[in-house]
Amino acid sequence: MSSPVRDNSFNRQIIVRWRIATWSYLALVIYGSLVPLQYRPLDWDQAVDQFRSIPFLQLDIQHRADWVANILLFIPLSFLTYGLWIRPWYGQSRTVLTTLSLLVGLSALACTIEFTQQWFPPRTVSQNDIVAESLGGLIGCILWFLVGDQVRSWFSRGHQVFDSFRLVERILLVYTLAFAVYSVMPLDLIVSLEEIELKRAQGKIQFLPHLQWPQTIESWSAVLMQVFLFVPVGMYFVFAFARKSFRPVVRSSLLMMVGLAFGIELAQLFVYSRFSSANMLLLKMVGGVMGIVTARRLLIRRQRYHGKTKSLVPPRTIGGFTGYLLLNLLYASFLCGVFWWPLEAVDDNVAFQMRWNHFWQVPFTNYYWGTEFNALTQILQKLLLTMPMGYLFRATLQRCPVPQHQLAPLTACGTIMLAAFTIVIERGQAWYSGRYPDITDSLIYGLGMLTGAGIYQLLISQTFLENRSVSTSHSRVKTSETDIVRLD
Repeated sequence: MSSPVRDNSFNRQIIVRWRIATWSYLALVIYGSLVPLQYRPLDWDQAVDQFRSIPFLQLDIQHRADWVANILLFIPLSFLTYGLWIRPWYGQSRTVLTTLSLLVGLSALACTIEFTQQWFPPRTVSQNDIVAESLGGLIGCILWFLVGDQVRSWFSRGHQVFDSFRLVERILLVYTLAFAVYSVMPLDLIVSLEEIELKRAQGKIQFLPHLQWPQTIESWSAVLMQVFLFVPVGMYFVFAFARKSFRPVVRSSLLMMVGLAFGIELAQLFVYSRFSSANMLLLKMVGGVMGIVTARRLLIRRQRYHGKTKSLVPPRTIGGFTGYLLLNLLYASFLCGVFWWPLEAVDDNVAFQMRWNHFWQVPFTNYYWGTEFNALTQILQKLLLTMPMGYLFRATLQRCPVPQHQLAPLTACGTIMLAAFTIVIERGQAWYSGRYPDITDSLIYGLGMLTGAGIYQLLISQTFLENRSVSTSHSRVKTSETDIVRLD
């Protein structure tokens, strides 16, 4: 049992991390609302007069997606802020006052953002955005009342989880929920039969599968992305059912996976910009089956080593280091091929320099000009593609046969090389037509690599804790048996 001092220290750490997450997301909301930061001078009196007469736009299919995006933007902010303000010991009256204060504050923030956007065209200022953001704040508070205590308890118990597989299950649960939400983005919902017929006429609804091999690298990339995105979903159901002692784990996981895949495709039928097809359903099922098979093999391997103190931490050998170093180089070459395709070089140095100057524009400017869904898709794809690079890099360092005191400078040098690699990718895009370098993408690559390295380090740390826990329990049993022998 942990001491009160340790618990209080950990609770303070949770509050600090929650506060950092809240302020970071608030900064992201404000920055994203003002991109591309094209400032235009405007008199204060003129801005006030314009703000008093801002229009209420008619919500057609295109504007409907923007309106929903503004709602979703304020839901996490409201949820995080409410979790920071509210305390479990608050009474009913104080909770109500806190909720009302938060809703007023979020509405004031929405008005302030819309008012400030008048100095940053081409941002659109409308009453719709204020209503949507205020509604998002209300939904965030409602979500906290529904699941806030469970989220806080789940987050607070994270330090008590010594089982790496339980930790992986929690990560997979978050991924599954996020994937389900992403699958119905951008939520430009269909509200009439005429819109369904229009979507069908555009070829976005295909009930019959069309089985054919992809012909281009873009089509192969799209197919593999659909498959691999659903692999963690199949893994989650296996881990969840195995922990609850469901005997037919594979069958139950398969049924839940198929049901979720079918439900997602059915929901996408009523989202105007999403394709709903039998091909996508089949690809999701393939990925889900791959996840189920992978998770089942991991559970079997875990049962084989259950109760043993054999370390799962890889040894530092030249062979292992060389093998993972080659994997790093191969995957780096693969990333260059993906981000530079179709490899049509630009011969003019002046055109190259103009394209390279595009790299230094304001971050996230390129993503502003498209739809929110397209921006989210591009960011997620680049994050997922670069996460294995960070994972392989950390695994390579773990196997490097050098003394312990040399690992820190080696890690620093490797991190600098990865940062330089993100610049190399964008520098190469300036040489190939159809690609545009952007500092935002370099930041996304770096975040993806950092996430991959963090996942590897997290699993290794949990392995150490699990092995230490098993070793401690064995030593206690041995000590107890020795005491009994002495007493006899």
